[in-house]
Amino acid sequence: VRKRLSESHVQVSGRYHVLPKRLEDDYALTPTELGSGFNGSVLLARCRVSGEKVAVKPFKLFGIAPAQRRLLRNEAEIFLSMDYPQVARLKDVYQDEMELRLVSECLDGGELFDRLATRRTFTERDAASAAYQMLLAVNYVHGKGVVHRDIKLENFLFDKKDGDHLKLIDFGFS
Repeated sequence: VRKRLSESHVQVSGRYHVLPKRLEDDYALTPTELGSGFNGSVLLARCRVSGEKVAVKPFKLFGIAPAQRRLLRNEAEIFLSMDYPQVARLKDVYQDEMELRLVSECLDGGELFDRLATRRTFTERDAASAAYQMLLAVNYVHGKGVVHRDIKLENFLFDKKDGDHLKLIDFGFS
């Protein structure tokens, strides 16, 4: 099994890990759910070395079609190649026979959609800042030859609860 996994996984600068390397070797998972979406729950974890909070997005591999596995590997490959202030940073990917798990920076500020719904109005300055950051993210992604295909307010998260720095997430439909 290890040989088959190592032949098929994405090669990206040592951040894509397959057996025997396990996520639990580097991160302590918590039961705290940060969010959920089309592919399941996103869980909070902490780096065992630095204590940094991270988000872990698991994808079940057992019993899914080869085409779906390719889509998951594609998300990991695209996300690992992104390095831009307005795009959430994927730190590591872990794969075993049963699961693929994406480890990304933890963005505590919530969705742009929720902030708009809560505040009801944005000042012109706040709206311009949000729109500008969204356009920067989309421009960067398009410059990499990637079409996100799921651009929506829910896929832009603030880095901090009271912060105004937005980041694009979720390349699952790229």
